Amino acid sequence: MHVGVGVQPGQDVLIRVSDVEQAPIARAVAEAAYAAGARFVYAMYWDQHVKHSRLGHAPADTLSSTPEWWDEMVVESVRRQSAMIMVWGNPHPALFDDISPDRLARDQSPRITSLMHATSRESSPGRSSRVRLPEDRLRETWG
Repeated sequence: MHVGVGVQPGQDVLIRVSDVEQAPIARAVAEAAYAAGARFVYAMYWDQHVKHSRLGHAPADTLSSTPEWWDEMVVESVRRQSAMIMVWGNPHPALFDDISPDRLARDQSPRITSLMHATSRESSPGRSSRVRLPEDRLRETWG
C-alpha cells in the first residue's frame, strides 16, 4: 500500500475487481489499505457471467452504454482523490466463445471511459501506477 498506489492516512480507496472470483485478492488489498490508514475502502466487483447474460440477451443497441451512476461513482472517486487499485485477470478465458464477435465488441464494460481516464497518468499525475504481483505471490493467494 505504501509503494505503487501510496495510500495515505484518511484517503479513500476504490478497488476495481474484474471478476468476483478474485474476491480473496480484493479482501487482502482492503485489509492492507485499512492497515495503511484508509478512511473508506470500496470494492467494485464485476461478474463476467452476468456480462455473458447481457451479451446473450440484451438488445444490441444497449450494449455500448453504461448507466450514469457507474460513471458518477468513478468521477466521485477522482474528485475525492481516492487511491484506485485494479485487480485484473480473466479466470474464465473461454466464457465468451459462444458470443458473436460483433456483440462482444460493442460491450467494453467494465472498461468505461471515466475509469480509463481516472487511472491514466494525465488525469492523476504521479498517482497512477501499475503494480504486477509476481506469479509466486499470485499462487500463494490462489493456491
